[in-house]
Amino acid sequence: MGQRHKKKMPLEPAEWMAEPNGAENTPRSLVIVGAGMFLSDLIRLLKDHAEFHIAGILDPAPTLRHQSINGIPVLGWLENLPAGVQAAVIGTPATPQAFDREAVFRILARHGLSLPILTDPSSQCAAEVSLCRGTILLAGVSIEKGAAVGENCLLGSGAAVGACAQLADHAVLMPGQRVSFNEAPEVRPSQPRSLEATLARESDSIQEIIRRINWANMEIVLVVAEQGALLGTITDGDIRRGILAGIDSAQPVSIIMNRHPITVPLGAPYHEMLDIMRKRSIRHLPVVDNENRPIRLERIESLLDQLTGQGAIVMAGGMGTRLRPLTNDTPKPLLPVAGRPILDHILGGLRESGIEDVVISVNYLADRIRDHVGNGQEHRLNVNYIAEKERLGTAGALSLVRPRPRRPFLVMNGDLLTKMNFAKILQFQNKHRHDIVMCVRKHQFQVPYGVVDIREGCVTGLREKPVLEQFINAGIYVLNPACIDLIPRNRYFDMTDLIQAVLGQGGSIGAFPIIEYWRDIGNPSDLQAAGREHSALVPDAQAPGIPVEALA
Repeated sequence: MGQRHKKKMPLEPAEWMAEPNGAENTPRSLVIVGAGMFLSDLIRLLKDHAEFHIAGILDPAPTLRHQSINGIPVLGWLENLPAGVQAAVIGTPATPQAFDREAVFRILARHGLSLPILTDPSSQCAAEVSLCRGTILLAGVSIEKGAAVGENCLLGSGAAVGACAQLADHAVLMPGQRVSFNEAPEVRPSQPRSLEATLARESDSIQEIIRRINWANMEIVLVVAEQGALLGTITDGDIRRGILAGIDSAQPVSIIMNRHPITVPLGAPYHEMLDIMRKRSIRHLPVVDNENRPIRLERIESLLDQLTGQGAIVMAGGMGTRLRPLTNDTPKPLLPVAGRPILDHILGGLRESGIEDVVISVNYLADRIRDHVGNGQEHRLNVNYIAEKERLGTAGALSLVRPRPRRPFLVMNGDLLTKMNFAKILQFQNKHRHDIVMCVRKHQFQVPYGVVDIREGCVTGLREKPVLEQFINAGIYVLNPACIDLIPRNRYFDMTDLIQAVLGQGGSIGAFPIIEYWRDIGNPSDLQAAGREHSALVPDAQAPGIPVEALA
């Protein structure tokens, strides 16, 4: 069941690029997800709540896109979520089972959208029953004493939850449906099954594939040969077309399967997969190995969850004094490595990792950086700037970011070269919910003297010029937006100060080791070394990251 009371943490999560706080009476922008049977009731209910303004409707049905329902535009699906939307309610899809209610709920929550509790004035709920976020009670709903209702539940008009009955998270009750004690409505699996559950043979019957699709909760089955190579795919749409054509469900799936499915090779960047799915209007994409064997099945909801709304801030305001005279007329981020400025390598890596919105903090020779990068169009990015009027340290400029971030965001120094996949650290933060995640790098150094080990006044060992190994700060972070509140405005403040402030409030700092190529360019020798290592500078969008404990 969903949490009814959230424990107050030292740092409350916010959202990526949220608008500044306005007047309390300004209606909050809201979207309705799902244009199914409950849509009209939801619209009526929301119009009775003056605190919300309906910005649009989201539904995956292609036929509804760009249409208008009750005067409200259908915007498309989750990738078309408009900027500035603050809240969402989840109905049911126009096409049955077209989306997973729990998956959509988690995507919206992770993107920082509020999921309000809505109750029709005519509904009745026992005083001791607590409703959870996202739950909606339509007209005439009754919830009796001792009942428990999970989060993100939708109860249709006249539905009832009897005394001491329990309704699981993400459940939907049809109009007039009643749930009694020790009884629950049938709910489809909320999470997709394993890849193996989606695999089938050419000889399997269409009826068997229907069962497999319902069980796998993926709306697609992959047809493979004996050795595992992909032969084709079957979607619920293929089955419907076959039934309309009069094909008997006892026939083998080879009759209706798509023998030329769209696939991507193992290692394809996430943003490329998302582009393919958008252009081809598909929701599932098989990832195959060199022998065309399925390795995994990507869903558009999962890709959107990882990529949509991610942002990064690049700190590029330093003076680069250790690199003079090279930096007398050129800001350090624009010094060339392998024929391209350092900043171009950084922006390319961000884009390859699926990040689209970037803010660059500038100070020294700021106009040179603005003129070079512009609005980011050449890098296929949306680039904005914040200007430090005076040097504010490695964290101080974050206090100037406007609008305020809506969700965890990446921060990195503008003098780094790395092959790491930045999506991995963002995923790590989403999983572990740290206030700050810091990238670290193993660094070896040799002590130029013999090291003496001493215990209780006695020499226990002697090591001649030993090589020691430590984790060092790699200059790349993911921050919970609430961390910005700890940064004083217009004052020099380094990232080390911010980390100490977070720890002082009982916050959590996670460590994410970089095992890919990484180089900090702080002096001429670093710049020369980076030039020699230019073959490593093409970002590898699938390079893995691992937690510290895995290296112990």
